[in-house]
Amino acid sequence: MKIMVPLLIVFIGGMLMTFQYYIDIPLLNNIYKGVLDWHMVIAVFALVIAVKSLIERQWKNFRQKTEHPVYPLTTLISFFGVVLLGIFFGLKQGSPVNFIYNNFLVPLQATIFSLLAFYISSAAYRAFRAKNFSSTVLLIAAMIVVMGRIPLGDLIATWTTISISGKDFAILDFPGWTRWILTVPNVGIKRAFIFGITLGIVSTSLKVILGIERGWLK
Repeated sequence: MKIMVPLLIVFIGGMLMTFQYYIDIPLLNNIYKGVLDWHMVIAVFALVIAVKSLIERQWKNFRQKTEHPVYPLTTLISFFGVVLLGIFFGLKQGSPVNFIYNNFLVPLQATIFSLLAFYISSAAYRAFRAKNFSSTVLLIAAMIVVMGRIPLGDLIATWTTISISGKDFAILDFPGWTRWILTVPNVGIKRAFIFGITLGIVSTSLKVILGIERGWLK
């Protein structure tokens, strides 16, 4: 009974949501809107559980004197400090929370993204080594795209432009080649990825709705 009831609820809910997408029935549309409202309510409870888990985990790390106890302590102080400041002073322009966001969080985010550039460069170096035909094609395409996105590529295209039958033609047209790579093969590959992901989502959803996949019950 503990297994059949959740499976029955998921089956009925999944079938109703599937039918309302393809069949225009007012009753199903109202049910769909109600489900979306309940989704927001459940998300609020999930947020409470997430906050509870965060506090318990960080407090446990601090009490156990981990290698860097200042990190969980900083997390707890920052969390409760921002919450209390938001409750007493609000979120309006010029408030303490707004000041913390603009002068602490935004620079920290910029720092993280700048550090990611080094990891991306390291991964690109390993991926673009011409070890076989596929990596060679990837390396050539990457070099063309890089050249087409920097001012040097525009200058080279300008320097190598010749006139044929009254029309200008660039021998090394890096910007044009870049546009072609991004709009033709790149778009085709992205669509293939999206198509594969969509098939995976559909198959997983069907297995959950039909009760074949029961890992979520654990």
